Amino acid sequence: MLKAYGAFMLLGFLLILPILVFMKTYLLCAVSILFCMSGCTVKTIDVVPSDPGCVCFTLYDPVCVMVSGNRHRYSNSCAAGCDGFTEDDFINCPN
Repeated sequence: MLKAYGAFMLLGFLLILPILVFMKTYLLCAVSILFCMSGCTVKTIDVVPSDPGCVCFTLYDPVCVMVSGNRHRYSNSCAAGCDGFTEDDFINCPN
């Protein structure tokens, strides 16, 4: 009787384990989304081209690109081009 009860408990645990794992993943995802909605922001970093020999015009018309989860803001598209970025890489810049 005790062995049958133990086997039944093990079977029940094995059946419910995937549900618990799914619920844990779902809960972690939900908490992450709520955390980001409550103040998770992308950091904007003003950068200059890494190549000091790159010569660009001085017009300030900022463009942004995403680099490692941070938004890098260049003074214009020429400056971003000096670091190898193209118009396809540009994203919206905050004011």
